[in-house]
Amino acid sequence: MSTLEQLVLHQDRFDYIVIETTGMANPGPIISSFWTDDNLGSRLRIDGVICVVDSANIVKYLQSSDISYEVQQQISYADRILMNKADLVDQQSYESALAAVKQFNNFAVFGQSVRGNVDLDFVLAINSFSSTHGSIQGIYQATSDNQAVFCYPCEPANTPTTISGSEAGTIPKAHVKSTVSSLALRFDRAFDLKALRAKLDYLVYEQNIQDNVRSETTASADSSMKIYRMKGIIHIDGDNTLHVLQAVHNLFDLERSEYTKGSENDKTNGQSLLIIIGASLDESYLRCQLETACVSQV
Repeated sequence: MSTLEQLVLHQDRFDYIVIETTGMANPGPIISSFWTDDNLGSRLRIDGVICVVDSANIVKYLQSSDISYEVQQQISYADRILMNKADLVDQQSYESALAAVKQFNNFAVFGQSVRGNVDLDFVLAINSFSSTHGSIQGIYQATSDNQAVFCYPCEPANTPTTISGSEAGTIPKAHVKSTVSSLALRFDRAFDLKALRAKLDYLVYEQNIQDNVRSETTASADSSMKIYRMKGIIHIDGDNTLHVLQAVHNLFDLERSEYTKGSENDKTNGQSLLIIIGASLDESYLRCQLETACVSQV
């Protein structure tokens, strides 16, 4: 971070800063630092997280007991995923590599490259962490392109409800925990702002910290749920403006967008849309926790 602090003193000399993590580094703490460092946060903003995937070797990496978890983490934080070395594999192998990556982040925008050549519009000015048009449209696209992964309301016994329909597909009644995966939730009822902030603080910060401590004292590092990334379009009770949620690592930000409810650009159909990416996600538990922050229906 000290290098960035020096760079911002000369920001008239550049337009963008691209940070490349080393090896299997976890990008979560780096992203969070932009929210906790007032000096950086006031002069720089996070545009997006790009993951470059080795199409020829990714399946092997994901099967490796030594590095698989770290690879999954890097994929999970990404807004854009670039499938590189596409020229070194046949179509069937490429499709297998793509499917393997999508197991861990099905909501990123995917691109293909050879020798790292890529259209700069794919990796720059994508506004994934903003409350502006670009971020909201990205969430709309992600949720509409993944129609069969929505988790619908819990029944009284807290068991997921099976929903059938052309939009939702058929949601299985049993929710299966995995390692790193992604899911999307819809909520028909608006949220109470204060209650939602408290619940997000618990899920994103307190529970993540507690689960990290438990993981250090258990034999399996994957035994506890961890949330790496959340983003969503939220309806707040008593507020006519759509809110945008961004969460990374153990921090979150919830702020008003430039869209009003019911406007031409509001494609939520009155529902809050939430994307969650993490390890050992329990869909039923997450939905039922978040529903406690929704206002009661009259």
